[in-house]
Amino acid sequence: MQSRMFFKCKQFKVAQDGVAMRINTDGVLLGAWVSLPQSLSGRSDAPKALDIGAGSGVIALMLAQRLSAAHPSGGFLVDALEPHSPSAQTALENFNHGPWASCMQLFNSTLQDYVKNPPMYKYDLMVSNPPFFEDSLRPPEQERCLVRHTDSLPYADLIQGVVSLLHPLGCFGLILPTGQQDRFIELSNQRGLFCRKQTLLYTLPQKAPKRVLMEFTKKKEPLQSDLLGIHKADGKSYTDEYMKLTGDFYLAF
Repeated sequence: MQSRMFFKCKQFKVAQDGVAMRINTDGVLLGAWVSLPQSLSGRSDAPKALDIGAGSGVIALMLAQRLSAAHPSGGFLVDALEPHSPSAQTALENFNHGPWASCMQLFNSTLQDYVKNPPMYKYDLMVSNPPFFEDSLRPPEQERCLVRHTDSLPYADLIQGVVSLLHPLGCFGLILPTGQQDRFIELSNQRGLFCRKQTLLYTLPQKAPKRVLMEFTKKKEPLQSDLLGIHKADGKSYTDEYMKLTGDFYLAF
């Protein structure tokens, strides 16, 4: 019998059986980088977060770990959407086997369907590591195609879903390839979402940034921009900034 494959973090582990897209650096960076709700809204009720396109559930679990540190009594909720049924089943198992099972919910649903019958509450924090290949050659595997191409979740649908579900004082975080952020920002501005923070990511200091982390709110705020490197020039050792950001999760740090 084939042994299960786990991605182990300091406070939880994630099975990846049947998941269309395995855990990658993009998702881990987003889960560690995005601002927590209480730093945004100052609300006294339980903060609520939504992960759109959960995959294995690693980003949702990272948010649960961070929220549990801020709310030790368990006064928070992390919901997750995953339309790919095998991935949704694995994510649900990961939630149920994790330390915060009572504070997490998994919905085997697209965002488009979820907004048709939304919960009674709004989300203080929403995140997504969305499909981002547009007008490009498609990978041969159908499941990876659904994950990586915007056919299943066009940017317009993602933005509209965020506008519908986000609390007026909440924030939405995502990661995109550099070169696509300007179009996403333009579409977001048209719907009343405004970029307040962005971090350009580069793998090596001698290479151009390949990804950008962005955070949006419904209220216009001054844009904060910075850079984050993953590796030092030797291509092996990690930067201090990267280790500090992900140190609560990776076993190696």
